[in-house]
Amino acid sequence: MTQVKRQAPNPEWVLMYRRGIPTSKIGTSAGVAETTVRYHLAIAAKKEPGLREEHKAALPTPPPRIIDPGRRNLADILALYDAEGRA
Repeated sequence: MTQVKRQAPNPEWVLMYRRGIPTSKIGTSAGVAETTVRYHLAIAAKKEPGLREEHKAALPTPPPRIIDPGRRNLADILALYDAEGRA
């Protein structure tokens, strides 16, 4: 296995991280271990304290856990329990 010396922190990885890409995907796309990416990002975070906050702000917002069909289903179940007197 050939070892490659990289400039630390790798500017491309820092940019990708800043845009909200997880370390696992950065490592996969670069063909390196995730721990290597995290090492580079730790060095970058020491130089730029706001890096981690930028990453969190760039993450996509997750979809809501309870959606309308689920709410309707819950309302139907509760109505059934009330109608049957099981409450």
